[in-house]
Amino acid sequence: MRSWHCYCGGGINDKWPIVVAKKLYDKPFFQGVLQRGGFDGFRIIIQDEDTFVHAQTVFSCKAMPHTKEYYDDILDRLQIIPDNNYREDRLFITRTKSDSLILGRLLENSDAISDLCRRYGFKTIDPGAITFDKQIDMFSKCRYLIGVHGAGMTNMIYRRDRGMSVIEIFPLDNIAPHYYWLSEIFGYSYDAIVGDKLKKGDICTSFTLDPEKLERKIKSFFSL
Repeated sequence: MRSWHCYCGGGINDKWPIVVAKKLYDKPFFQGVLQRGGFDGFRIIIQDEDTFVHAQTVFSCKAMPHTKEYYDDILDRLQIIPDNNYREDRLFITRTKSDSLILGRLLENSDAISDLCRRYGFKTIDPGAITFDKQIDMFSKCRYLIGVHGAGMTNMIYRRDRGMSVIEIFPLDNIAPHYYWLSEIFGYSYDAIVGDKLKKGDICTSFTLDPEKLERKIKSFFSL
């Protein structure tokens, strides 16, 4: 068997079957992609721990990161078209406690931060607790976004090329540029704020953010 790892520049031939792990296939967001026609025309092989696939050639593909044409292709496949009824909703992204503890991103005083955001008209949401279609609907209408660093921030792509202003909240020891670059390629305004680290034993499992510090950032960055 020949195995290739490549960056996809010309798309994937729809005559090639796509092997998907059952754990991924069963996730609600993946099912949402299928329901919206994102993989129409492709044959999908679902692989669990007891399934083995025999093939002469295997391609392990990865798109070039932070390339807008790939995101546009995905959004087109998902039939996400900018709404002519321009909205300026405000969202604050929080995370479930269990996921946050595993990833070391638990915002200990999230209730206080949520209360502050609410005073400025922000609705608190956990993207993992709502349906895929609802995520698309809510973020396509979002003009002002505040969020704790994590995969939920990826939903900003559903706004497409309409204006968005983003403040990302980071733990002190986990500062990554993914959503800065997403904001750059979509033309969004971006800023970030770093919290204070708390330690339990030798491993950082949570952090806090001074609400007054965030409020100053909101007043200086957003035109509310």
